[in-house]
Amino acid sequence: MLKKQVVKEVAITADNAQTAYNQAKEEKSAAQDVADKATPEAIQDATAAVTTAESQVTTAENLQEQAETTQSTAETAVAKQSQTVSQAQAQVTSSQAAVDAAQKDVTDKQAILDGTGQAQVIANRDKAQEAVNTAQSQVLQAETDLTKAQEADADREQAIAKAQTAVKEANQNVSTAKADLEAKTAQANQTQSIENAKQADVATAQKDVTDKQAILDGTGQKAILDEAEAAKADEANKQARLSDAKTALQKAQEADANRQQAIDKAQKDVDAASKNVSTAKSDLDAKTAQAQQAAQALESAQTAYTTAENDYNSVNTITMSAEYAKALKDAFAYGEKSDEEIHKAYDVLSSLAEVEGNKQHFKHNDNDKTRPFDINHVTDAQAKELSLFAADLINQARKLVGTTLVSVTAESAIAAQKHANYYATTNMTMWTFNHDTSDLDSKYGWVDEDWAGNYFNTSSWADPTKLGKETMDDAKYYIYDAIKRWIFATDEWLHASSVVGTRNAITGDNYVGVGLSRLKDGTLSLSLNIFNTDSSDLSQFDKTSLYNPNSSDNIIATYNTAKADLEAKTATNDSVQSALSAAQNNYNNAVAINTKAQQVLDEVQSVAVQTPTAQANLTLAETALTKAQERLTKATQAVDALNADIKAKQAALTSAKAVLATAQSELAKAQANNKVAQEAKMTAQTAYNNAVSQLSSVSANLTQAQSVAVQTPSAQANLSSVKSHIDPSTRKSCESSKSGR
Repeated sequence: MLKKQVVKEVAITADNAQTAYNQAKEEKSAAQDVADKATPEAIQDATAAVTTAESQVTTAENLQEQAETTQSTAETAVAKQSQTVSQAQAQVTSSQAAVDAAQKDVTDKQAILDGTGQAQVIANRDKAQEAVNTAQSQVLQAETDLTKAQEADADREQAIAKAQTAVKEANQNVSTAKADLEAKTAQANQTQSIENAKQADVATAQKDVTDKQAILDGTGQKAILDEAEAAKADEANKQARLSDAKTALQKAQEADANRQQAIDKAQKDVDAASKNVSTAKSDLDAKTAQAQQAAQALESAQTAYTTAENDYNSVNTITMSAEYAKALKDAFAYGEKSDEEIHKAYDVLSSLAEVEGNKQHFKHNDNDKTRPFDINHVTDAQAKELSLFAADLINQARKLVGTTLVSVTAESAIAAQKHANYYATTNMTMWTFNHDTSDLDSKYGWVDEDWAGNYFNTSSWADPTKLGKETMDDAKYYIYDAIKRWIFATDEWLHASSVVGTRNAITGDNYVGVGLSRLKDGTLSLSLNIFNTDSSDLSQFDKTSLYNPNSSDNIIATYNTAKADLEAKTATNDSVQSALSAAQNNYNNAVAINTKAQQVLDEVQSVAVQTPTAQANLTLAETALTKAQERLTKATQAVDALNADIKAKQAALTSAKAVLATAQSELAKAQANNKVAQEAKMTAQTAYNNAVSQLSSVSANLTQAQSVAVQTPSAQANLSSVKSHIDPSTRKSCESSKSGR
């Protein structure tokens, strides 16, 4: 900390010395101007300039001594920090150079005043100016590069850390920079007006001196009278301009008030529109979720309906005429019907069987076509379903004939399938088949059986590409085909009487099961077994009837339910989709309104504030009127002075010169103030331009900022390098020039 403090003090002392040098250099220019004029009247001012320059040299020497003292202190405090001492020594050397340069300027000015060394001074001046220009260009370029690097790095960090809020902040920055620019512009306009007024004051004072001199010399009478007339006209003109400026200020204030009202309204509209967008977005999200749920529900309902429709369109039936049904019953009503009636029943069966059989058609089910069926590995669930399918067909026929209906239990279905599997293990073929229910009889005493073999499915006749690829639809077709051939056979009706319940197990409760297998010759074997409570031993038999979800009645009920559900889900989906469309339109409209509201806000915010400029113009008009009035007063006084005595004229001239000196001093101050204001305006303009540029590019900067390398260290090093190679006196000139930009 001690080292930094000492070095800082050394730097301040060196800067003071440099400032002294710069002031001396400015005095040199002033002295040069005086020397160029070289009039007797300017000799006194030139001498004063030399005296001032010598005073500046003395001040610079004092500062040099202070820098040396500070260096000594630094060397004592940080004796072991050689680098810091070297820096301090460099600043002392720079200060000494400033003193030497200042001394040289004094000598040059004296030479100019004496009329000697003019060419050498001009040459030195040009050479020094060239060095200053070159160094200034290098430093300015390095500082520009450093500024750009720092801005780039700051933008990079800000883009990475605050990308989500960058656009909003950029908008605020534009508004702030714009307001600052407008304020700085108004201030610059005011200081420029003041400088112009002070310049006019100097011109007026100079003219007054000239006029007073002319009066003293007895000349310029016409010009003084003409000036009096012109001053009078000018004062009237400035009065009119002041009135116009007041009117313009009032209009500007009204315009700014209207602008602010428009901004407030536009901001309110933007806030409301943004809220509407959020509300509409929430509603859209909710409606989208509802639409997705409705679509999924509709899809499920459509799937369920398609399944139910396939089942509905494939409900298989067994039909027969009342005549054929009566004949099936009468043909086996031994003891109830006469032989003649029984023979007549057979005649009816013989004549109608083929016709009735041709009316029976199996309806394939697309659902079942997708369900594989391996005849060599029939599952218990498949055995139950196929037995229920067979029982439904059998019961349709029994209802028409008027016999006892059958049921299916888990045991009847599984036992029948196991029995069919037994046939697959024997050596029987289609042509050597013989009923063998010994496996069932050993357990149940007696079980009725009907068997059918499909020769067209033997391995020698079947399509080899389809064997082993059967489905549940194929299995149900085999069952339907067997029952159809049993009931509507044209040459025997023993199977038919067993199936429709007019023979064998005609009393008691009947439980059925079907089994499918393939014999060793490839014949499809299908057996129907009937377990009867009166003829079989069912003491240990599971008599719990299975529910048949695929019965005709259930299929129709399921279809109607699925159809109604699909219609309801379709209506719901249509309604929800319509609501989604409305929500989407509402959201789109809200976004459009919000965009338009933001555009309106941007437009009203872009309108320039008028009051500061109008106020500055009023101030200028008031100042101009004051000057015009002063001019008129002086012109009037000049006319009056034409007749004054010589002593009064001399006093007036002296007073006029004093006024001129004061006006020149005030002009210098006004010029300095205006310079600062103009620089502030330029800085604000740059800040505003940068803010606008930042606003345009901030949305795309995040990805780019993450890949951009840090630039400040390199630019700082470059600036330090440039400064380190610049002569100290030149560096100070560069810095002085820079501060004057």
